[in-house]
This record gives sequence, C-alpha cells and structure tokens, in this order.
Amino acid sequence: MIEWLIDALAVYRLTRLVTVDGFPPIRRAREWVLRRWPSEDTELAESEMVEATSITAAEWVEIERPTETAAWNWERRWVALQPHWLGELVTCAWCVSVYVAGLVVAARALVSGWGYLSLALAFSAVAGWLSRFDES
Repeated sequence: MIEWLIDALAVYRLTRLVTVDGFPPIRRAREWVLRRWPSEDTELAESEMVEATSITAAEWVEIERPTETAAWNWERRWVALQPHWLGELVTCAWCVSVYVAGLVVAARALVSGWGYLSLALAFSAVAGWLSRFDES
C-alpha cells in the first residue's frame, strides 16, 4: 500500500517536471515541442517563428500596447491557428499524468532499483508541496 502512495507522488512529481517546472533541460525540450507543434494557447515571438518552420497555419496577433510600455519594447506575436496534440500533451498535466503513470507502473515491474528512485521523487514532491506554505 505504501508503494502505491510513493508511486503516486512520483507520478505527480514527474508530471509537474514535464508540464510546468523550469528545470532548464526539460524547459528547453518543452519549448522545442511547443515551437514545432503549438498547443491551443501557445504564443511565439517573431524571432521564434522563423525557427519554427513547421508551423503552417499561423497569423499575426497585434496586442494592444499599454501606454506605459515603450514602442521599442513591444512585439507582435504569431499565434497558431490549429492546436497540435503534442503541444497539448506537454502542457496538460491531466494528459501527461496518464502516460507518466504507465511508465511508473512499468518501472515498478521491470526496473530493480525503481523503489529508490520513486522514493526520491516522492520526497521531492512532498518538499515542493510543503515549500508553498513557507513563502512568508
């Protein structure tokens, strides 16, 4: 029973790592996916649009510039017209958690040292959750 709780926390931690966290290698991988296969709410700066050549259905979106923002500090953005499932996958915690849970269950069955890694991920999840209460 305790292994299920540990694995559930590991799933939470891995899901958060994929979808939200700013750990540089993971963040860059997530941004790479979003540049090539944007989700419904992905906005790409003009400089990123040149790099993202596989986006075919995109349009300019002119965002009204606030009066306190200098014109030279304002940019137009490309917004994809059709969301792609890969972009949605790397930003939707609900979606990613299903696949991560499958990997965790497979790791529990197939990897001999999974218990230790799972425990480390569970501790990381609990520490991250507790740190939310210490921001005073």
